[in-house]
Amino acid sequence: MPSDAFQCVKVADNIFETTLYLVKDFQFKFYKQRPWGGELASTIVNTQPVNLLGKGWYYSDPATGGIGGGHFTGDFVAGPDFTPGVYRVRIDLNKNICMFIDKVDEGQLGPESYKINGTELTQSTNPAIPL
Repeated sequence: MPSDAFQCVKVADNIFETTLYLVKDFQFKFYKQRPWGGELASTIVNTQPVNLLGKGWYYSDPATGGIGGGHFTGDFVAGPDFTPGVYRVRIDLNKNICMFIDKVDEGQLGPESYKINGTELTQSTNPAIPL
């Protein structure tokens, strides 16, 4: 099971976006549902732009004890011209594309806020109740 998960915002019919800070050797996948079902892997979804976003590949190198051969992992990975930073990522199921929309200047990011059904959550001043 993955150690980190993120959610996407629906921006149009079958189009979703999220904003992520991506490091040099990032790898991620999309899933259609919570229990890790309905994988939207890079083996079935195309990447754009290909110089920034690529498809993960595993090679079992005989020189390091592997058996040779390889296969696509399904991960989305850094392309050859990728630089770490904050990216707006879009998954468009109508066109079957995962794309970087833009790289976000971190100074443009606003403060965090959390809402449930449109009501902003505030931090409680009550001490935690011991178990």
